[in-house]
Amino acid sequence: MTSIFDANGKNIPCTVVEVGPCVVTQVKTVEKDGYAAVQLGYDEKREKLTNKALQGHFKKANTTPKRKLVEFKDIENAQLGDSVSIEVFAEGDVISVTGTSKGKGFQGVVKRHGFGGVGGQTHGQHNRVVTQVQLVRVHSHLVYLKAYAWRVVQVVIV
Repeated sequence: MTSIFDANGKNIPCTVVEVGPCVVTQVKTVEKDGYAAVQLGYDEKREKLTNKALQGHFKKANTTPKRKLVEFKDIENAQLGDSVSIEVFAEGDVISVTGTSKGKGFQGVVKRHGFGGVGGQTHGQHNRVVTQVQLVRVHSHLVYLKAYAWRVVQVVIV
C-alpha cells in the first residue's frame, strides 16, 4: 500500500501490483482437457530445484523453469511460449488480487479487542478493584493466534 498525488495535489491511496513478464507454459483446450484455459508461469527458478517432469514441461514451452504456475480462463489467442505483461490491462480496469495477510502471532486483548488497560495509566497498573463482572469479561477475551488469512482485494488499474 502506498499513495500517489494527482494533478491537484490530492493524496490518493493505491496498491502496487507487480505484473510480471509471465510466460505461457501450457494452453488447455476443451477437446484435450475438458475446459479452455491458459497456464502462466512467473518468477525464475533454478533448474537444480525443479524436478524432471516440470523441466520437460518448461522445455516444451521453450522457457526457463518458473516458481509459480497459475491457470487463467479469460485469456484468448495465447500461444505456447508467449510473454504476457501489463499491456493486457487498460487504465480503469478492476481486477481481484488474492494474497496472504501478514501473520501476527499470539496477540493479547489490546491488539485483538482494542482494550486500553486500566483508566488512563500507562505503566504499573496498580490499585485496581477486581469485581466478579470484570473477571468474567477478562476470561471471555482469551489470547489467541492471529495467523495468516486469505484476503481478496478489488484493485483499479491506474
